[in-house]
Amino acid sequence: MDAQPDGTLLVRNRYAFRDTNHAELCWTLHRGAEELATGVLDLVLEAGTETVVRPPSDLVLPEPGDAPVWWTLRAVQQKAEALEEAWLEPGFQLGAGQLLLVEPAALAAPTGRVSTEADGGFRAGPARFDRRGDLRTLAGRTVHGFRVDAWRAPTDNDRRPARWQGSADEEKWSSASLNLLAERKDGVAVTADGALQVDARIAGPATRAGFAAHYRWQPVTDASDAVDLLVDIRPEGRWPESVARLGVLLALDEPAAAETGVRWTGLGPDESYADSRQAALGGSWQHTVADWQTRYTHPQENGARRGVTSAVLSFTDGTGLRIDATDVTIGARSQLGIELSLRPWSDEALDRAAHPHELVPDGRLWLHLDAAQHGVGSAACGPGVLPNAQLHAAPVRMRLRFTTL
Repeated sequence: MDAQPDGTLLVRNRYAFRDTNHAELCWTLHRGAEELATGVLDLVLEAGTETVVRPPSDLVLPEPGDAPVWWTLRAVQQKAEALEEAWLEPGFQLGAGQLLLVEPAALAAPTGRVSTEADGGFRAGPARFDRRGDLRTLAGRTVHGFRVDAWRAPTDNDRRPARWQGSADEEKWSSASLNLLAERKDGVAVTADGALQVDARIAGPATRAGFAAHYRWQPVTDASDAVDLLVDIRPEGRWPESVARLGVLLALDEPAAAETGVRWTGLGPDESYADSRQAALGGSWQHTVADWQTRYTHPQENGARRGVTSAVLSFTDGTGLRIDATDVTIGARSQLGIELSLRPWSDEALDRAAHPHELVPDGRLWLHLDAAQHGVGSAACGPGVLPNAQLHAAPVRMRLRFTTL
């Protein structure tokens, strides 16, 4: 089932000799985990045929809220036939697709003001900064790193030149020093409306290409434990054919990072990338950070969730942190939510590991809050990332809200 540009859902029967009379087309209107309405479509497709369907015309849609509203259609088989009795359980899902009907409501604009600390640093709600503008603590946790990032631990496909391609993506990224990015602060100031404006440049040591970054931090209100971050990233210089990701990396002190709970609104329940999202559905999902990982035989980039508009982290000490994402644009294109990755180890450790048992939590929670990532492709045995899933250096803008729970 595939969403179409005209707001319909294309339903295909891929059986060669069997119609769909054995399956029910069950639909659900839901906001996150909240079920708003349900029903069944009276539709049977002959073998090899297809049609387009729409939500019922009398379906009442809710006003925008804190999560997207999806219309999800599932083909469900309740009863096994002779050749299926050994393995098929009632409620077996044959396929699914969905349409986004209502986007989340916009977040209220922040109105708080940054305060100056006695040591010359700054405080913006739950975020504290030194006098240079470096983020030092967030939600009471020490920050071990915060900057723009454009690199990932290469996948097996990233390491191989694709057919008809001269060099592998990993080689291109290394030549641009994406694996050695460092940040230089160029300025810090409190604006007239009370926000903390931090200007920086991010680049590697072996190239003139880099990123100009502008971080704008502002408390949601003077009395709240929430802070808004407006990130503006601009590429400078000549870049290779692709970059691995575009977003920010945040490393928080958390000794029990692997046991941290994650509840998110976005695509799930498992990983999805620009060219591997067919099985992912929008909704509300939950994991621990340990379960968030996809355990490949050879450790590599894994576990990204796309379209994340909110995520709640529940730490083992009973505290929590909520992250909301909105106003995400890449170039001139806007999109719903961010791509979120969470790990109990760094990308560098992931890159060094040859086997899963070599990955050991390092006492930190590593978060990637990306506007986008490069696709996965199949260069290890075929073509590389197709043009519609490639990520090139482009201006990025996104708004993130961090709330202490």
